[in-house]
Amino acid sequence: MTAPLSCCFAKSSCRLLQVITSLVTGVPVVVTERFLRSYTFLSEEHVVLQESEDEAIMDAAVRLLRFSSKELAKIRSGIDALRESLNKRAADQIKIVVDSTDGRKDLGPLPRIEIATATEDSTTVR
Repeated sequence: MTAPLSCCFAKSSCRLLQVITSLVTGVPVVVTERFLRSYTFLSEEHVVLQESEDEAIMDAAVRLLRFSSKELAKIRSGIDALRESLNKRAADQIKIVVDSTDGRKDLGPLPRIEIATATEDSTTVR
């Protein structure tokens, strides 16, 4: 019996969102070797690697559906461990920033960020 699986697929322009989704959900992302070399915090234990640059994502997904529950659990476990590690790194960095304020509670006003929104007849900046 194949383990239940919902896998997200996206074009390369959406790969970062795909990685984030994988980290949040624990669902492995299907990637190429080239992609894996670009995202150095990922390794083969966190993803399903396409067998070649020419293998279609859907072919890799079909292969993924044939993984045993044990194989899929191992990948998900790797994703969970990576998520915990990245969260710890982020928390450590935030602690460094907070500690560097020397106990000051008022760090001054937050910078104003202008966001442009396009409408049919004009562009508005807020």
